[in-house]
Amino acid sequence: MLLVNLHQEAGLVNGSQGRVKDVVFAENSNKFDVPQFVVIEFSDYTGPVWNKDHPTWVPIPAFRARVNNRGRSERFQIPIVLARAVTVWKAQGMTLKKVIVQLCKDRHVYGLD
Repeated sequence: MLLVNLHQEAGLVNGSQGRVKDVVFAENSNKFDVPQFVVIEFSDYTGPVWNKDHPTWVPIPAFRARVNNRGRSERFQIPIVLARAVTVWKAQGMTLKKVIVQLCKDRHVYGLD
């Protein structure tokens, strides 16, 4: 799942779901380095084609992101996360092809009745 809006017009928005196809490291990298980019297949992608044989594959590059708004801390990261589930808050406004809802009586969170 993509964690930022990269190209809204082409369908690369926060919450976009895709499948990882390749992870590309620099030639001189070691096992602790962040990849240069991760190639992800987004089935709804409509932007510029990076690989003519696979028009929905998109390279997502690593970039520096601020950890919080007040400090000077930064992370060098790729804005994706493995997502098997999303919260109701993350899912708001998303169009999903299939939804499975698991209801639990053991826990109660106010506002989710």
